[in-house]
Amino acid sequence: MLEDGFDMLSVFRVLGDAQVEIGELWEKGFIGITDEQFSTATTLECITGVAAKFRRFRRETRGMALLCNAEGEFHEVALRMLAELLRERGWDTHFTGHDAPVLDLIRRMRTEKGRIELLCFSAVMPASVQPLVGILRKIREDPRFDEAKIIVGGPSFNSKRVRMALSDGPTGKSLADHVSTNLVDAMKYLDSLMR
Repeated sequence: MLEDGFDMLSVFRVLGDAQVEIGELWEKGFIGITDEQFSTATTLECITGVAAKFRRFRRETRGMALLCNAEGEFHEVALRMLAELLRERGWDTHFTGHDAPVLDLIRRMRTEKGRIELLCFSAVMPASVQPLVGILRKIREDPRFDEAKIIVGGPSFNSKRVRMALSDGPTGKSLADHVSTNLVDAMKYLDSLMR
């Protein structure tokens, strides 16, 4: 695909689709956990290799983005892809990995690195949504993050009921600026922010 001139997003879409299929095969019992983990590790290596082909040196950045999984969430492939896509577009990205103490990391990043313009969260498994809602409420209560945009994503948000969980109680205001279920939609929103 790289030799044929495909861009990073196109390559990542194929890798993402393959990863979804692998997850479905594991869920249905057609492959074992060893196969699933090997495939995920291979996909992560591909993400790193593809990103290296597109990497450019930039003196200035568009802003700082922090990418986190919801606490208890171990699926990180899509968020890694998003981090690389943002980096390609000039963002200073910080990817925390899986199952990190999110609020502590955000506070530390804010202290050490300065202003965070973009917070991206992933919740692949439905069980990760409620902890994420709690984190989003705390972030929205902190005036230091009034200017920050928050995007959440993952297949959990295909459900209207799950999306409703992002509504902040009596005010009805959404805890996230954008909710996405796929990488293409997320990038459309983020590219609109950059314009």
